[in-house]
Amino acid sequence: MQVAVCEEQIGWRPVTRLLVFASDDTFHTAGDGKLGGIFIPSDSRCHLDASGVYSKSHLYDYPSVGHLAQVLSAANIQPIFAVTGPTVPVYQELSRLIPKSVVGELREDSSNVVQLISDAYN
Repeated sequence: MQVAVCEEQIGWRPVTRLLVFASDDTFHTAGDGKLGGIFIPSDSRCHLDASGVYSKSHLYDYPSVGHLAQVLSAANIQPIFAVTGPTVPVYQELSRLIPKSVVGELREDSSNVVQLISDAYN
């Protein structure tokens, strides 16, 4: 969310933007914050501190998939989910809900990350 709503702080240019999300695990979504006592929904505002760190994680819950999809689309951001084998099916389902997103299987040593980005761009 912060990457999409903090355009000035991130330094996005007015073109299609590629966002590489690399992970070896599943993702959080709205409602997961309740486990930590966080009940306030994401407010879609930029909350990066002077160091570029998200400063309100203790206040706001994760965004819903639909909310995130809307914000990413409005910001013209194409997510590339570079994820390890066991999580590929989860991210393929997520990708169906986020326009322009793609999923690629990341090797354990991340040696193919450049190829995944190139394939997604093409």
